[in-house]
Amino acid sequence: MFPIRSNIYAMKNARLTRLLAREPHMFDPYLARWELTPDGAAIHTHCSRLLPVRHRGRPAMLKIAFETEEKAGHVLMRWWDGEGAARVLAHDDQALLLERAEGARSL
Repeated sequence: MFPIRSNIYAMKNARLTRLLAREPHMFDPYLARWELTPDGAAIHTHCSRLLPVRHRGRPAMLKIAFETEEKAGHVLMRWWDGEGAARVLAHDDQALLLERAEGARSL
């Protein structure tokens, strides 16, 4: 492996380790700010964490992104405004609250 690539992996792993150390409470500020109630287990992806929640009694999904591209995704999703994509209910620089699909059909 090339030394530069090793350094990049080491930096990403260190950042991920710091994020995971805060993980048990990472949703708490958004739960309070947006008056959300947890509604299921957290979902882990390589670039974000998602938590099924209830927002004003309706199903929603809270997403906290780690990667720059994922963090900027709310701009396009707000532009779509629910046409062909989940509607954005709230957002900030790192988190996104989306309407959540329900039902027996798989997306």
